[in-house]
Amino acid sequence: IVEAQTTKAGGGKPAKEFADALGGDGPVPDATAAAAVRRQFQVALHRDPTPDERARFVGLMHKAVADAGRPVGVKTALAAVLLLPEALYKVELGAGKADQYGRRMLAPRELAYALSFALTDDPPDDEL
Repeated sequence: IVEAQTTKAGGGKPAKEFADALGGDGPVPDATAAAAVRRQFQVALHRDPTPDERARFVGLMHKAVADAGRPVGVKTALAAVLLLPEALYKVELGAGKADQYGRRMLAPRELAYALSFALTDDPPDDEL
């Protein structure tokens, strides 16, 4: 998984955040773990993690590294991001208050994804 994530420049090298997390011995520093988790969210889910998600996955990385060593622990924590339902399914839960029929308007992010996939079969660009 980590090896497949390359920089935009190509070259087949892991992104800097992944390489930093995988390199070295001992525990992964918090800032390095947070950067790797953020990068994985951007690549897999096209968004940044929430503060709760970041804390949860950084904690998982620390635990996995302590249990299995740095390379396996980092890869395990980053692979866990891919197990989130949002990575597998298109999520449209809506936001705000429900109307009298229990319906909710789509959140802006959900609406952007729905429109973009309907029109282009691709995730939304920065403008949308």
